[in-house]
Amino acid sequence: YLTEVQSPKGNKPNIEYENVLLSYDLPPSKTVYNKVSGGGQEPVSFKEKQRFIINTKKVKKISFSNGTVEFQYSANSRPDLIGDKALEKIVIKNKEGNIIKQYALAYKCLDGPSLNPLSQYSTAGENNYFSPQQTFTPSAPMSRRLMLESITEQDPSNVNLGNGYSFDYIHDIGLPNRAS
Repeated sequence: YLTEVQSPKGNKPNIEYENVLLSYDLPPSKTVYNKVSGGGQEPVSFKEKQRFIINTKKVKKISFSNGTVEFQYSANSRPDLIGDKALEKIVIKNKEGNIIKQYALAYKCLDGPSLNPLSQYSTAGENNYFSPQQTFTPSAPMSRRLMLESITEQDPSNVNLGNGYSFDYIHDIGLPNRAS
């Protein structure tokens, strides 16, 4: 992760991070063959999966001589990567702590060929793993993708200023699951 930035004038903003612990299964990468005892039988094969556990970081705040930029994340888990939170707002403050500008980010979830509101998903009991059996069936979150729907500038009272950007996607065929 980025540890230092320096401007041409020698200024160095302070970057604060928050820790994020994520775990998910990687796609099966190899097949292991075991010889079955007894005559004339074929070898039995099975695929091996690996669980990836990572302690990563997300930018929480950048402080500089004229103020700060704060990154606020949603309270709920992302429907496509359980345990992670989506960036919900970017707040720019002057050195007195007053909000100069702020931007709200809105998302939808691509689930197969459909773009659905995030409110449609409850991630309770979900994970980023294959089924516990050796079928290697991906969990539902592995087939979802978080898609940025809009970025909107807001005033200090969180009222949308009517400007910003919206994003449209060609999504009628969806995307393959992350384990494919």
